[in-house]
Amino acid sequence: MNRKKRRVLVLDATVAYSGYDPFMVSEEQYTTSNVASEIRKDSKLAIAINLGVVKVREPSKDAIENIVKRVREHCEEPNLSNADMSILALAYELSNEGKDTLIISDDYSLQNMAKILGLKISRYGRPFIRHILYRVKICEKCKRKYDPDYPGDTCEVCGGKILSKVARRVRVHEEGH
Repeated sequence: MNRKKRRVLVLDATVAYSGYDPFMVSEEQYTTSNVASEIRKDSKLAIAINLGVVKVREPSKDAIENIVKRVREHCEEPNLSNADMSILALAYELSNEGKDTLIISDDYSLQNMAKILGLKISRYGRPFIRHILYRVKICEKCKRKYDPDYPGDTCEVCGGKILSKVARRVRVHEEGH
């Protein structure tokens, strides 16, 4: 018997401010404690968390480490908060558990990294990203390129500031994945 996987939603804090109503959704919904701590306590999302409609689940240490490594490889770390990375790690973990996982977020940087990671993502209020951005670390003065895991923020050659710059854009053809 071929059973269709039930979709689960992973909610970012942006849904709390875009009119998303977790009480009108039949899918199982998750978020993380990092997200729960970012939202207003009187938002529909916070109320849904308190009533157990939205489950708070922490991703495993392994999932977080995997996501942080991938985020650093793509020079996206300055653009993503700890809450964003926890959402990516939770979606990654749920997907690896065989669940049909969909992230809901209006955060463009989170959308971009989810696309890079091959995670399904949708938006609620704002338009969806049009391009996936691939970044590199580069000195603003001498243009020397650095590995994504280079720990400093100052160029070792000229002393200039090391920035994360877009190296390549890939057009996104559809919402989700």
